[in-house]
Amino acid sequence: MTIAGNLMPNQPYVRWFEDIRLKDIPAVGGKTASLGELYSLLAADGGKVPDGFALTARAYRESALLSRASRKAEIIGSRSRST
Repeated sequence: MTIAGNLMPNQPYVRWFEDIRLKDIPAVGGKTASLGELYSLLAADGGKVPDGFALTARAYRESALLSRASRKAEIIGSRSRST
């Protein structure tokens, strides 16, 4: 699979719709798992379905943690510069 001509890394942060089923709700959430299930059913029936991908819940959690850590570092840095 490619996006913008680059191969997407096969890591736990990205899952393709064709690989997602309802059993994956804990990893990708209910709506995304439903999209994956629908994708597989329509594609199996010969339907033309645009491919897509989802970011996992793990990707969201880790991104949120990094964002908070970055903001805290900026605050600490700005305090040390002002003293």
